[in-house]
Amino acid sequence: DKYRECSSVPFLVSQNVRLAQALIRQAYVDRDLRASGWDPIHVSAVIHDSASIADDVRVGPGVVVSQNVKIGAGVILMSNAVIEEGASIGAGTVIHPNAVIGYECVIGKRCIIKSGCIVGMEGFGFAQDRQRKSYRMPHLGNVVIGDDVVLGANCNVDRAVFKETRIGNGCKLDALCHIAHNVELGEDCLLAAQTCIAGSTRVGSRTMCSGQTGILDHLTIAEDVVLTQRAGVIKNIDQPGIYAGHPVQPVRQYFKNMAIMAKLSDKLARFKVPS
Repeated sequence: DKYRECSSVPFLVSQNVRLAQALIRQAYVDRDLRASGWDPIHVSAVIHDSASIADDVRVGPGVVVSQNVKIGAGVILMSNAVIEEGASIGAGTVIHPNAVIGYECVIGKRCIIKSGCIVGMEGFGFAQDRQRKSYRMPHLGNVVIGDDVVLGANCNVDRAVFKETRIGNGCKLDALCHIAHNVELGEDCLLAAQTCIAGSTRVGSRTMCSGQTGILDHLTIAEDVVLTQRAGVIKNIDQPGIYAGHPVQPVRQYFKNMAIMAKLSDKLARFKVPS
């Protein structure tokens, strides 16, 4: 009877309600970034004559597009975005205000690069002499970002010293994440805010990092790893699983050890010799 009463009302049954909501919202109520109120290419934008820009690209106020840039169909460059020389932006990508895409960097299709992101600046690379005076190491590589990647506000992805810093298809980064030079992220990784991955580390596909995760340089992380509880990774992780703490350990072991640590002061007090 209750279903007869609702027979005139459409409803959707889904095993994954959150996913259904995400897809419906994208299709019907998402913000229309093309309805900015500006002309398709704002008069204040600076675009080099050699840049190749698809006909339906939207370019907002104060945008700078340098020489030999390639911008695909449906791309939106919002206010004050900077695209340096030789960079490539794939179809359907949105570059939000004040983001910078460094020279010769490659951004894939349908990416979202949020406000304040810096892609392709030199990383923290210096050579020192015997007096520990530091000399800048020019970074000669670039950054390659795959399709359907999201970089949250104020993320930083460093240019490679040689070859590429690479972020795989489908990766989603929260705000304030730092990806150092020559890091390689596999596909569909999720990095929560303030995750930092040091140089030349390789992270397997579908890795998930909770907020403030830190991973040292030149390490290898297996696929399907979850890092939680402000994980600090100081050696390779060879097996899928959930890891926590600093240094990281399997999560069950971590919680057992934390429970013991909470009781240590009481246990030590029992063994103190009275003064």
